[in-house]
Amino acid sequence: MSRTPLLLCPECGQKARITKTARTHKLLNYQYCSCSDPECGLTFRIKSEFDRVLSPSAKGLDRLNAYLASRSNHSQLAFDVINPV
Repeated sequence: MSRTPLLLCPECGQKARITKTARTHKLLNYQYCSCSDPECGLTFRIKSEFDRVLSPSAKGLDRLNAYLASRSNHSQLAFDVINPV
């Protein structure tokens, strides 16, 4: 079940809807939106981009464990690379 984000028109505050999504990169989307109030009629674009990882993917753990096992003396360096501050 997907959830549609609640978008509000920055001009009048009424609900707005996404009319088109343009993916320019796997980490960047532009979403074209329009206000649902016909008297307002504002159209606008939202930029949606990947910012950071909050919880790492479990799919990458096998690769990480293999790398750490092969580089046991550099394990702190590897941890710092995949978990930047």
